[in-house]
Amino acid sequence: MRIRIVEDFTRFDGAAVVPPLDIAFTRAIAKCRASLVNIMIRFLRATPFLLVCGACLAANTPIVVDYESGALDSGIPGLAATNAPAADAAYMVSPGAHGSQWAIAHKVMLSDAAPGGGYYSNGSPRSESSTDLLKTTAGTYYNRTEATYTFSLSLRDWQSNAGSPDEDIIWQFKHNGGRHDIALGVQRDKLWLHWDGNTNRQALVANVLAPGSSLSNEWIDFRFHVYWADDATGWFTMDMRLPGETDYGHTVTKTGFSTFDPTPTVGKWGYLKWGMYRNDGNLANGDPDTRIVYHDDITATPLFFKDGFEKFVW
Repeated sequence: MRIRIVEDFTRFDGAAVVPPLDIAFTRAIAKCRASLVNIMIRFLRATPFLLVCGACLAANTPIVVDYESGALDSGIPGLAATNAPAADAAYMVSPGAHGSQWAIAHKVMLSDAAPGGGYYSNGSPRSESSTDLLKTTAGTYYNRTEATYTFSLSLRDWQSNAGSPDEDIIWQFKHNGGRHDIALGVQRDKLWLHWDGNTNRQALVANVLAPGSSLSNEWIDFRFHVYWADDATGWFTMDMRLPGETDYGHTVTKTGFSTFDPTPTVGKWGYLKWGMYRNDGNLANGDPDTRIVYHDDITATPLFFKDGFEKFVW
């Protein structure tokens, strides 16, 4: 069965949405977007009176991480696969999401995650991919910018931690040198959405291992539309699609808070991180030793492209 998705062109003010598109066609559209913007950037850079506009576009090129190259960096120079040294901290798996050929897997074992261990990196038990170095793409975000993001993830052979207070983070919009601005995690078998660091959270799925509807080894699709702001003008809308659903739903909209870490001492940009982050993990609490999560079809598209090019410069 072919899965259909809705490509969200909806502005926060409620403008129109285009009809549903087949997911394979959507991947092709995303790639065409990136190519078209690159052509525009070359043209603008060659036009003396539009150098400022060209620089703005260069910092917001759409990015598509679909892993169809079969490589851990999806063929994108600078895309980090993991900083954990274990040979299986990050590896390719096939098939990927919704009929694609490849996806990436991240693995963390708490029994080998102490400092110097195979699944220890960046000061914690973690194995995560990152767009932190992709400064010329929408893989990084800045204050007063707006973009949409899509990705799919799969909890693999997931074991219960219903009796533990510890949470496994599986997706982050991460602020450089600061908090996660928005994140997804699993705690006590619930799938949680976090925003404004750890200030707020909401359960998206009450039990990811519910009998008859377990999400273990299934693909879950997410779509975020975010206005990044370091004050109370920030907002986001999140949509989710669970196995068996043909369209996105489960919509969560949050307004009136800082989506962009306002702390003066942190970095001036944020970036995408996906994988397994087990900072709270503790075997003594009954947490499973091994956690594995897959990710695929990651896209980031700046708003100026989605709005018919009327918003080249902020």
